[in-house]
Amino acid sequence: MKVAKADKEEWEKVMRWVHALDEELKYPEKSDDEFGAWVRTTAPCLFRVVFGYQILVDNACDPDADTLEFKPEIVKAMDAYEAIDAAKTELKRAIAILIDDAFTAGFDADNAGVLGHYDGFARAEAAIEECFDTKGIP
Repeated sequence: MKVAKADKEEWEKVMRWVHALDEELKYPEKSDDEFGAWVRTTAPCLFRVVFGYQILVDNACDPDADTLEFKPEIVKAMDAYEAIDAAKTELKRAIAILIDDAFTAGFDADNAGVLGHYDGFARAEAAIEECFDTKGIP
């Protein structure tokens, strides 16, 4: 579900007002009529902030947690992303080692065999990059 997002100014206005409301409820200084008039004249639009919060909680938060925590499937996805990122780094490192080993084995860049190996490694690295880039993984 898409809901219009409250901007920073709207959040800050709601937070200031809710804080003032909380103080007024804890330490009442106004009569009921004055308090009602204060609420009617000063209350910001709470709907977008409260409804937006509820949408986020329903869609992203663990329904079994007492605190604001991501749903288990979101945590798993973030862990998987970190694992993929680590694997990508390790693959690049392994390719660099293979290329370095090929050149330190006594071959030079003019040797067709080494160049062929180097091109193969470069193509492998390019394929890895393309795979990650097409999947939207930076």
